[in-house]
Amino acid sequence: MSSDERRIEQTGDGRVLLRARNGDVIRYDDTGLILKLSDRVVADLRQRLVVPIDAEVLGDVDAWNLRALGDWLFFDANLPGMPGPRGYRRAIEGGAILAETPGPVLGVLSLGGARRTRAIPGAGAYPYHIVVPEDDIGAVGMAGIEDAPETHRAEGLREQTQDALLAEEMLRLRQVSGRGLPLILARCETDRSASLADLASGKAFDNLMRAAANLKALAETLNKPAKLAALSVDFALEDILTPEAEFAPAMRALLETLAKAFWQIDLRPVPALMVFDTTASEPGRDRRAAQWELAVYGGEMGPVFTLPSYALELDEALRPTEAAMRLRARTEAAALMEIEAGRGWHCPRVLLAEWEGKRAIRLRTDAATPLVLEADNPFGAVDGGLRIAGPEGAIAIASVTVDADEPRDVLIEMAENAPRKGLMLSYAWDGPGALRDSWTSSLAPDVKRWALPARLEVHG
Repeated sequence: MSSDERRIEQTGDGRVLLRARNGDVIRYDDTGLILKLSDRVVADLRQRLVVPIDAEVLGDVDAWNLRALGDWLFFDANLPGMPGPRGYRRAIEGGAILAETPGPVLGVLSLGGARRTRAIPGAGAYPYHIVVPEDDIGAVGMAGIEDAPETHRAEGLREQTQDALLAEEMLRLRQVSGRGLPLILARCETDRSASLADLASGKAFDNLMRAAANLKALAETLNKPAKLAALSVDFALEDILTPEAEFAPAMRALLETLAKAFWQIDLRPVPALMVFDTTASEPGRDRRAAQWELAVYGGEMGPVFTLPSYALELDEALRPTEAAMRLRARTEAAALMEIEAGRGWHCPRVLLAEWEGKRAIRLRTDAATPLVLEADNPFGAVDGGLRIAGPEGAIAIASVTVDADEPRDVLIEMAENAPRKGLMLSYAWDGPGALRDSWTSSLAPDVKRWALPARLEVHG
């Protein structure tokens, strides 16, 4: 550089005040200073500066106060299906309208068999809060036919699966409690697996983890964390290959595999929600005893049995009706709220049957609150769902009462003498029951904690 050039640079001659190796940084003209900014700074300023935008870019909707920030259009709107105006966002390049929500993006996911895919047409009560991955499949998943695609985008529901209904009830409970309404991604994945071992290594499992990864990708685009809020497993009836004695260990192995897979993508796993399914009781693959074992000796990943199948209305194909799906969703949402509050969800478990005098049996449970023998018998249970059988057949029951002194115990008076050896007592094993605890919730008044089925030998 010549001495003249150096003098010009130092004194500002040539209209350059500051120059770097890659060019002029500050220049000036007759109107003032001219700054050369990096692409990163320009992008940051673009995000910070609010430019008026015509609401017509959203189509014919009742929207106002549009702002472009980064890759998103933020706006207020009064949209169909919502109780009133609120904030929304949509990608500038187009796509689904999403509710602008507080907190993390929640995932409500499930793994199972064909029954899990049942869906009710329609978007539901929170059409902009409950979404699915944008892959044109919806909430029902790929059914094991092909690999789920990777995507960071979401779309609205066309139909409501059990997971979508659960998400809806979670939002309803939060709304009536005055809490924030988060964005929830729902997805169910199934395949043609015939055993728990196959399910743990099949395409449905891989697609479920893809849904979890898509949850994280969606949250990242929204500049939010992702959180797994609920995981359900429905596979008691569909497993036709696992031997009876191996079903409980196989289910624990599946839940452990799921937990490890979630940890690997930095999602904290949650205990799996299940229904105690007494319909899965065909000879050679009776799942009732295994489910009782899982209920009594559950692990860190559960399962948490939210209710027994006798509390649900099923059709001829043993699939839940729409009313049953909605009741299950309300029950599971209440269970999740109790778990979140640190109180846990505990359907009474029948643990011990022992002689009480000559003609009575005491049934001991681990109910968290005093037991109730439902007076209106909503499921048509005989003798409250209790049955006593000896070596020579059924023993008639004279009365069933909750012990006033030990309200977590049930006293069963027999109408006849019975042998003291080889006597078996069952609750809701081959039919409905009528026993629950006294837990209630003003937020979900029709939800009850029904006792889980059991079959025990009478001791003493």
